[in-house]
Amino acid sequence: MRMLIPDNPKAKSQENATFDKSIDALEFAWKPTNEVTEISQRVMEEVNNFLMTRS
Repeated sequence: MRMLIPDNPKAKSQENATFDKSIDALEFAWKPTNEVTEISQRVMEEVNNFLMTRS
């Protein structure tokens, strides 16, 4: 099952919505969430490394 995001969300009506770009809602949300998680993990690792070198 795919849930698509409309190409023109400002249309604000199902009748006027277009889906020509086939923007998958799960993929649309997953990519930035995954990127933020990866960056957060890197930051935590760097903070840990910094703290370990100070002790």
